[in-house]
Amino acid sequence: GHGAVYLSADGYIFASNPAAEFFLGLSSHALHGRKITDPFWQWVRQDASPFEIEQHPALIALTTGERVSNQLMGIRTQNNEAITWVRVSAFFEDSAAHQSPPHLCLIFEDASDQKDLEHKLKERVKELNAFYSLTALIELEHITLEVLYQRLAEILPKSWQHDHAACARITIH
Repeated sequence: GHGAVYLSADGYIFASNPAAEFFLGLSSHALHGRKITDPFWQWVRQDASPFEIEQHPALIALTTGERVSNQLMGIRTQNNEAITWVRVSAFFEDSAAHQSPPHLCLIFEDASDQKDLEHKLKERVKELNAFYSLTALIELEHITLEVLYQRLAEILPKSWQHDHAACARITIH
């Protein structure tokens, strides 16, 4: 489901639902009274680099009053090294109907499936690029076996999942 937290005009969380508690890694009791900028959470971009906190949808909405929609972000908590991927939207709810001061609604939508599909697609692209390189290599004329084997050992690791840490060696008996 969708997670929701409500923030006061000065940025403090005062209400949450169970899905938000799951995404943010804290109980409602532990969430209430914290700011979304609390160092308990590390917000990251799609490439897992740190997200500048000034660019967080909640802070943009609190500062400008404008709605921010569907910002893809990762959340890493102090309790867990894994990143939880969410789409975040932030907007002010109409408080006139509720006879209460203005408050910001922050919605979290699970984006883990999308990130998983993106990862799988990147892996398939690496494999197809390697197949293309292998095909081009095989079509070369006047290539020695030694050069062929060396180029095979250079091409194959690029198609593997952890290509930055992979290497290949061809041993012929």
